[in-house]
Amino acid sequence: MGIKIASRLFTRYPGLLILTILFTGCFQTKQTVWINPEGSGKMAIDALMPVMTLFEKETTVDSMKKQMQKDVKSLIGESSGVDAWSGVSYELTDEGKVHFKGTAYFPDISKVKIKNITQGNISFLPDGKGGRVLLVKEEVKNRPDAAPKKLTEEEIREKIKTEKIKFQQAKPMLSAFLADFKTEALFFLPGKVVSSVNLKPRSGGAYGFSIEGKQIIDTLTALASDDNWWRQQVASSVNILKDGPFGEDMNEKLLGEKGPIKAVVAAPMAPLFDYNSEVNAAEKETVQLKNKLGISSGETASVMKKDTGTDAGTMWKPDLKGVSIPDVNAHGTINGQKFQCEKAVLQGNILHLRQGKDFFADLELVIFFFLEENETLEKKTFEVAANKNFGNPHIHMKWKSKDEDFSPKTEIFMNGYSMRIEFGAGTEGILPGKIYLCLPDEEKSAVAGKFEAEIK
Repeated sequence: MGIKIASRLFTRYPGLLILTILFTGCFQTKQTVWINPEGSGKMAIDALMPVMTLFEKETTVDSMKKQMQKDVKSLIGESSGVDAWSGVSYELTDEGKVHFKGTAYFPDISKVKIKNITQGNISFLPDGKGGRVLLVKEEVKNRPDAAPKKLTEEEIREKIKTEKIKFQQAKPMLSAFLADFKTEALFFLPGKVVSSVNLKPRSGGAYGFSIEGKQIIDTLTALASDDNWWRQQVASSVNILKDGPFGEDMNEKLLGEKGPIKAVVAAPMAPLFDYNSEVNAAEKETVQLKNKLGISSGETASVMKKDTGTDAGTMWKPDLKGVSIPDVNAHGTINGQKFQCEKAVLQGNILHLRQGKDFFADLELVIFFFLEENETLEKKTFEVAANKNFGNPHIHMKWKSKDEDFSPKTEIFMNGYSMRIEFGAGTEGILPGKIYLCLPDEEKSAVAGKFEAEIK
């Protein structure tokens, strides 16, 4: 299980971290986990998270509170592997952070994924001797299919030099983001722990760990000064800034032992609490919480899977005459990368269709509409043919390259593309719409489907 610190805004370098409970954008987090013998359990979360008002012209307390509500709704509604919640509270602190507390009940710890908090890399499996093994696994990255390219000695030295420079450029930002970072995880296990790696005994019988931001910066600095370590990373052909190095160097330096985060629990084991009884008691509270946040009964992670509908590979067409817009979530390809619209925002007359949670989206379409004064996009339809040269909306296609994952590249289209976009009636700060767009770039980017844009 790795720590994913402060999203990719500063995983420019600490994609390096291959430790426990993956945090995205959390500055201070404590998780206390109770696990029963069969893997059911509960997780008490106490987290301070930043509020990101990306599209606001002027950030105010009111806008931050509205964003906090949306963030908590997303956390609860898009988490998976959770049967019920209890004791949920959240407030905006004087420092402009969300202080979130709550307990999540899960039937199988290996399937828990709480958005922005955990990524579901904990397992509690039989050890073949009647006991169980708690394993906090390294985050699985997409490894290259082909064998690593064999580099010459000169190429290796040049790449090491380049990566060192990138680290030094990123270090001031990392230090700023990690200044207040602190994470702690405690595990209460259903039997006697006979051995553990990188988990230390804590009060009350728990096993856990804690890490602070300064430790991370010091560790990264020490590793970055070691040419042998750099040589190992370069030889692996991994995108170091994006995915980080693989191995257990970080675990050893941060937690004290080389190896995974692991605990072996011997038989006999006994439940720590009555799971069904507590879940039943929390069900009413969960319904009230979802009603308060505006989460519909069908709006759960199990049904919020990315809707692919139309095959993105055959979506691009030279013109859209007679082509219908699929009634699924907007998706397709941008610059050869698969795209799913995870967030849509309408800021004035500018529509953003985004994939990715960082300040800079991983993939994004930005569409500029030119309207008359006091004119709105409600109930309007725009049809643009590839041979129409003037008066078109302008489209900015943005993407992060595979080699650099911080700031995006942009290609602008004022004509030569085909698009049909239909807007519905706005309600409660939301403007629904449907789009079919085919761009004339070399990769034949195309996006089609529906979206619900937040009106800013």
